[in-house]
Amino acid sequence: MQEREDEMQAAQLLNILIVDDDALIVTILKDILAKSKTRCKIWTAGLGAPALDLITHNRFDIALIDIWLPDVNGLEIIAKLKVINPKTVCHVITSQDDPGYVIQANQLGAEQYILKPFTEKQILDLIETYNSPLLNADG
Repeated sequence: MQEREDEMQAAQLLNILIVDDDALIVTILKDILAKSKTRCKIWTAGLGAPALDLITHNRFDIALIDIWLPDVNGLEIIAKLKVINPKTVCHVITSQDDPGYVIQANQLGAEQYILKPFTEKQILDLIETYNSPLLNADG
């Protein structure tokens, strides 16, 4: 009985991946997500290689990905993530205000391109948009 309750509870968590090499940004995003009405499990990676490992072994509902990482371009992570799990909703959160990157991110399937500094409301709106559809979606 307890096992079934644990499974149901886990199924209602939104798995969110944050990929950013700036520890302060990661902390800020985690703090904002903790205020969300949406229950979520947060995974983080500060480099592209660990992020790629995470997406290979886990299913994510949402990914918040920076473009400039020391080892891999965040757009490459989005491209690989969309191949592995096309249903993952990807958002770029970056300081790169370049129309070329916006176009590339869009072509790869990123939903939004958010510039740093972002607001708490931007992030909360982004996450809470997916609360009902993802939790009620099949498998």
